[in-house]
Amino acid sequence: MSRFGIELASVFGMPPVEHARLAAELGCSHITIGLNSSLRNPDNYPKWSLRTDAALQREFKTALGDLGIAVAIGEGATVLPQVEVDVYAADLDLYAELGAQRIGTRCLEPDPERSLDQLSLLAEMTAERGFRALTLEYAPYHPLNHLDQATAMIARVGQPNFRLLIDVMHLFRSGSTPQDVALLPPGIIEYVQVCDIRMEPQGNDYLAEATRERLVPGTGEIPLRELLSVIPTQVPLGIEVPMLSMAEAGVPALDRMRPCVEALQAMLTD
Repeated sequence: MSRFGIELASVFGMPPVEHARLAAELGCSHITIGLNSSLRNPDNYPKWSLRTDAALQREFKTALGDLGIAVAIGEGATVLPQVEVDVYAADLDLYAELGAQRIGTRCLEPDPERSLDQLSLLAEMTAERGFRALTLEYAPYHPLNHLDQATAMIARVGQPNFRLLIDVMHLFRSGSTPQDVALLPPGIIEYVQVCDIRMEPQGNDYLAEATRERLVPGTGEIPLRELLSVIPTQVPLGIEVPMLSMAEAGVPALDRMRPCVEALQAMLTD
Protein backbone atom coordinates (compact mmCIF):
# COMPACT_ATOMS: atom_id res chain seq x y z
CA MET A 1 0.00 0.00 0.00
CA SER A 2 2.98 2.30 -0.41
CA ARG A 3 1.11 4.33 -3.05
CA PHE A 4 -1.71 5.25 -0.65
CA GLY A 5 -2.09 8.37 1.43
CA ILE A 6 -4.72 10.06 3.57
CA GLU A 7 -5.76 13.46 2.25
CA LEU A 8 -6.22 16.56 4.34
CA ALA A 9 -9.87 16.84 3.28
CA SER A 10 -10.63 13.39 4.68
CA VAL A 11 -9.70 14.23 8.26
CA PHE A 12 -11.33 17.66 8.82
CA GLY A 13 -8.45 19.50 10.44
CA MET A 14 -6.89 16.63 12.38
CA PRO A 15 -3.62 17.85 13.95
CA PRO A 16 -0.60 16.89 11.84
CA VAL A 17 1.02 14.43 14.26
CA GLU A 18 -2.24 12.53 14.68
CA HIS A 19 -2.71 12.63 10.90
CA ALA A 20 0.68 10.99 10.37
CA ARG A 21 -0.11 8.36 12.99
CA LEU A 22 -3.44 7.60 11.33
CA ALA A 23 -1.76 7.05 7.97
CA ALA A 24 0.84 4.77 9.53
CA GLU A 25 -1.80 2.73 11.37
CA LEU A 26 -3.63 2.20 8.07
CA GLY A 27 -0.45 1.07 6.29
CA CYS A 28 -0.26 4.18 4.10
CA SER A 29 2.89 6.00 3.08
CA HIS A 30 1.95 9.67 2.96
CA ILE A 31 -0.41 12.49 3.87
CA THR A 32 -1.28 15.91 2.50
CA ILE A 33 -1.34 18.83 4.92
CA GLY A 34 -2.22 22.47 5.46
CA LEU A 35 -0.54 24.81 7.90
CA ASN A 36 -3.52 25.62 10.14
CA SER A 37 -6.44 23.81 11.72
CA SER A 38 -9.67 23.72 9.72
CA LEU A 39 -12.79 25.75 10.38
CA ARG A 40 -14.80 22.55 9.89
CA ASN A 41 -14.02 20.48 12.97
CA PRO A 42 -16.61 17.76 13.69
CA ASP A 43 -14.06 15.73 15.69
CA ASN A 44 -13.42 18.68 18.06
CA TYR A 45 -9.66 18.79 17.65
CA PRO A 46 -7.79 21.56 19.47
CA LYS A 47 -6.73 24.46 17.28
CA TRP A 48 -3.18 24.25 15.92
CA SER A 49 -0.83 26.11 13.59
CA LEU A 50 2.36 24.89 12.01
CA ARG A 51 3.10 28.50 11.04
CA THR A 52 3.41 29.75 14.60
CA ASP A 53 4.13 26.70 16.78
CA ALA A 54 7.81 25.77 16.59
CA ALA A 55 7.33 22.92 19.06
CA LEU A 56 4.61 21.41 16.84
CA GLN A 57 6.92 21.70 13.84
CA ARG A 58 9.62 19.73 15.67
CA GLU A 59 7.15 17.13 16.95
CA PHE A 60 5.67 16.69 13.49
CA LYS A 61 9.04 16.25 11.78
CA THR A 62 10.04 13.69 14.42
CA ALA A 63 6.77 11.79 13.96
CA LEU A 64 7.19 11.71 10.18
CA GLY A 65 10.66 10.25 10.54
CA ASP A 66 9.71 7.74 13.22
CA LEU A 67 6.61 6.55 11.35
CA GLY A 68 8.07 6.60 7.84
CA ILE A 69 5.33 8.92 6.57
CA ALA A 70 5.96 11.51 3.85
CA VAL A 71 4.22 14.82 3.28
CA ALA A 72 3.20 14.28 -0.34
CA ILE A 73 1.63 17.73 -0.84
CA GLY A 74 1.61 20.99 1.05
CA GLU A 75 -1.72 22.69 0.33
CA GLY A 76 -2.83 26.29 0.19
CA ALA A 77 -0.86 28.09 -2.53
CA THR A 78 -3.97 29.07 -4.49
CA VAL A 79 -3.82 31.55 -7.36
CA LEU A 80 -6.36 34.24 -6.48
CA PRO A 81 -7.55 37.46 -8.10
CA GLN A 82 -5.66 40.54 -6.90
CA VAL A 83 -3.22 38.47 -4.83
CA GLU A 84 0.39 37.95 -5.90
CA VAL A 85 1.73 34.44 -5.37
CA ASP A 86 4.92 35.77 -3.80
CA VAL A 87 2.85 36.10 -0.59
CA TYR A 88 3.30 32.32 -0.30
CA ALA A 89 7.09 32.53 -0.04
CA ALA A 90 7.21 32.00 3.72
CA ASP A 91 4.74 29.11 3.53
CA LEU A 92 6.83 27.44 0.83
CA ASP A 93 9.93 27.87 3.00
CA LEU A 94 8.12 26.19 5.88
CA TYR A 95 6.86 23.35 3.72
CA ALA A 96 10.42 22.79 2.50
CA GLU A 97 11.62 22.70 6.11
CA LEU A 98 8.93 20.12 6.91
CA GLY A 99 10.07 17.96 4.00
CA ALA A 100 7.02 18.29 1.76
CA GLN A 101 7.57 16.66 -1.62
CA ARG A 102 5.15 18.79 -3.65
CA ILE A 103 3.11 21.98 -3.44
CA GLY A 104 -0.52 21.91 -4.51
CA THR A 105 -2.22 24.79 -6.27
CA ARG A 106 -5.64 25.67 -7.64
CA CYS A 107 -6.32 28.58 -9.95
CA LEU A 108 -9.29 30.81 -9.09
CA GLU A 109 -8.10 33.69 -11.26
CA PRO A 110 -10.54 34.23 -14.17
CA ASP A 111 -8.03 36.10 -16.35
CA PRO A 112 -6.14 33.47 -18.42
CA GLU A 113 -3.09 35.67 -18.96
CA ARG A 114 -2.73 36.57 -15.30
CA SER A 115 -3.25 32.89 -14.46
CA LEU A 116 -0.37 32.05 -16.77
CA ASP A 117 1.90 34.63 -15.16
CA GLN A 118 1.06 33.64 -11.59
CA LEU A 119 1.30 29.89 -12.17
CA SER A 120 4.62 30.36 -13.96
CA LEU A 121 5.99 32.33 -11.02
CA LEU A 122 4.71 29.78 -8.53
CA ALA A 123 6.35 26.97 -10.52
CA GLU A 124 9.62 28.89 -10.38
CA MET A 125 9.27 29.45 -6.63
CA THR A 126 8.70 25.75 -5.97
CA ALA A 127 11.57 24.71 -8.23
CA GLU A 128 13.93 27.09 -6.43
CA ARG A 129 13.11 25.41 -3.12
CA GLY A 130 13.68 21.91 -4.42
CA PHE A 131 10.13 20.57 -4.42
CA ARG A 132 9.52 17.66 -6.74
CA ALA A 133 6.52 19.34 -8.39
CA LEU A 134 3.85 21.99 -8.33
CA THR A 135 0.54 20.20 -8.92
CA LEU A 136 -2.47 21.84 -10.56
CA GLU A 137 -5.92 20.71 -9.48
CA TYR A 138 -8.93 21.75 -11.55
CA ALA A 139 -12.64 21.47 -10.74
CA PRO A 140 -15.96 22.20 -12.45
CA TYR A 141 -16.39 25.39 -10.39
CA HIS A 142 -12.88 26.74 -11.15
CA PRO A 143 -12.00 28.96 -14.13
CA LEU A 144 -9.89 25.99 -15.26
CA ASN A 145 -12.79 23.55 -15.14
CA HIS A 146 -11.89 20.66 -17.45
CA LEU A 147 -9.04 18.26 -18.09
CA ASP A 148 -8.33 19.89 -21.47
CA GLN A 149 -8.08 23.35 -19.94
CA ALA A 150 -5.79 22.21 -17.14
CA THR A 151 -3.43 20.37 -19.48
CA ALA A 152 -3.41 23.32 -21.88
CA MET A 153 -2.36 25.65 -19.05
CA ILE A 154 0.38 23.22 -17.99
CA ALA A 155 1.64 23.23 -21.56
CA ARG A 156 1.57 27.04 -21.70
CA VAL A 157 3.53 27.37 -18.47
CA GLY A 158 6.01 24.93 -19.95
CA GLN A 159 8.00 24.23 -16.79
CA PRO A 160 8.95 20.59 -16.17
CA ASN A 161 7.99 20.67 -12.48
CA PHE A 162 4.42 21.88 -13.23
CA ARG A 163 2.18 18.83 -13.45
CA LEU A 164 -1.38 17.62 -13.14
CA LEU A 165 -3.31 16.51 -10.07
CA ILE A 166 -6.44 14.53 -10.90
CA ASP A 167 -9.30 14.49 -8.41
CA VAL A 168 -11.52 11.70 -9.69
CA MET A 169 -14.73 13.46 -8.64
CA HIS A 170 -13.82 16.54 -10.68
CA LEU A 171 -12.58 14.41 -13.57
CA PHE A 172 -15.83 12.52 -14.05
CA ARG A 173 -18.25 15.29 -13.11
CA SER A 174 -16.64 17.53 -15.75
CA GLY A 175 -17.25 14.89 -18.41
CA SER A 176 -13.87 13.21 -18.89
CA THR A 177 -13.28 9.48 -19.20
CA PRO A 178 -10.51 6.97 -18.51
CA GLN A 179 -9.83 6.98 -22.25
CA ASP A 180 -9.13 10.73 -22.07
CA VAL A 181 -6.67 10.14 -19.24
CA ALA A 182 -4.94 7.36 -21.16
CA LEU A 183 -4.19 9.83 -23.96
CA LEU A 184 -2.43 12.38 -21.73
CA PRO A 185 1.25 13.13 -22.37
CA PRO A 186 3.64 10.82 -20.51
CA GLY A 187 4.72 12.15 -17.14
CA ILE A 188 2.07 14.86 -16.82
CA ILE A 189 0.08 13.09 -14.06
CA GLU A 190 1.80 13.70 -10.73
CA TYR A 191 -0.89 12.72 -8.23
CA VAL A 192 -4.43 11.29 -8.09
CA GLN A 193 -7.04 11.88 -5.38
CA VAL A 194 -9.35 8.87 -5.15
CA CYS A 195 -12.95 8.56 -3.97
CA ASP A 196 -16.25 7.37 -5.39
CA ILE A 197 -19.37 9.38 -6.20
CA ARG A 198 -22.79 9.28 -7.79
CA MET A 199 -22.67 10.61 -11.32
CA GLU A 200 -25.61 12.94 -10.72
CA PRO A 201 -24.96 15.86 -8.35
CA GLN A 202 -26.25 15.28 -4.84
CA GLY A 203 -27.92 18.65 -4.33
CA ASN A 204 -27.25 22.11 -5.76
CA ASP A 205 -23.96 22.89 -3.99
CA TYR A 206 -21.07 21.16 -5.74
CA LEU A 207 -18.43 22.50 -3.34
CA ALA A 208 -20.40 21.34 -0.31
CA GLU A 209 -20.70 17.82 -1.73
CA ALA A 210 -17.02 17.71 -2.67
CA THR A 211 -15.80 18.80 0.75
CA ARG A 212 -18.34 17.09 2.98
CA GLU A 213 -19.62 13.80 1.56
CA ARG A 214 -17.94 11.39 -0.82
CA LEU A 215 -18.17 7.60 -1.10
CA VAL A 216 -15.85 4.70 -0.32
CA PRO A 217 -14.08 3.52 -3.51
CA GLY A 218 -16.19 0.94 -5.29
CA THR A 219 -19.51 1.98 -3.74
CA GLY A 220 -20.45 4.69 -6.25
CA GLU A 221 -21.05 4.91 -9.98
CA ILE A 222 -17.79 5.96 -11.62
CA PRO A 223 -15.55 3.52 -13.58
CA LEU A 224 -12.82 3.74 -10.97
CA ARG A 225 -11.15 0.42 -11.76
CA GLU A 226 -10.91 1.39 -15.41
CA LEU A 227 -9.40 4.75 -14.51
CA LEU A 228 -6.84 3.24 -12.14
CA SER A 229 -5.77 0.81 -14.85
CA VAL A 230 -4.51 3.71 -16.99
CA ILE A 231 -2.77 5.62 -14.16
CA PRO A 232 0.99 4.90 -14.13
CA THR A 233 1.87 2.68 -11.19
CA GLN A 234 4.41 5.16 -9.81
CA VAL A 235 1.76 7.86 -9.33
CA PRO A 236 0.73 8.24 -5.66
CA LEU A 237 -2.93 7.82 -4.75
CA GLY A 238 -4.46 9.99 -2.05
CA ILE A 239 -7.72 8.89 -0.42
CA GLU A 240 -9.96 11.97 -0.46
CA VAL A 241 -13.21 10.76 1.08
CA PRO A 242 -14.68 13.32 3.48
CA MET A 243 -17.59 11.81 5.44
CA LEU A 244 -18.92 14.69 7.48
CA SER A 245 -22.16 13.01 8.55
CA MET A 246 -20.26 10.04 9.97
CA ALA A 247 -17.78 12.32 11.73
CA GLU A 248 -20.63 14.33 13.26
CA ALA A 249 -22.15 11.03 14.42
CA GLY A 250 -18.97 10.26 16.35
CA VAL A 251 -17.36 7.71 14.01
CA PRO A 252 -13.57 8.06 14.46
CA ALA A 253 -11.37 8.92 11.50
CA LEU A 254 -9.69 5.51 11.70
CA ASP A 255 -13.01 3.75 11.23
CA ARG A 256 -14.00 6.10 8.41
CA MET A 257 -10.75 5.65 6.49
CA ARG A 258 -10.08 1.95 6.98
CA PRO A 259 -12.84 0.79 4.59
CA CYS A 260 -11.48 3.21 1.97
CA VAL A 261 -7.96 1.81 2.24
CA GLU A 262 -9.18 -1.77 2.17
CA ALA A 263 -11.48 -1.17 -0.80
CA LEU A 264 -8.78 0.57 -2.82
CA GLN A 265 -6.27 -2.16 -2.05
CA ALA A 266 -8.75 -4.84 -3.15
CA MET A 267 -9.52 -2.89 -6.32
CA LEU A 268 -5.87 -2.64 -7.30
CA THR A 269 -5.23 -6.28 -6.43
CA ASP A 270 -8.16 -7.41 -8.58
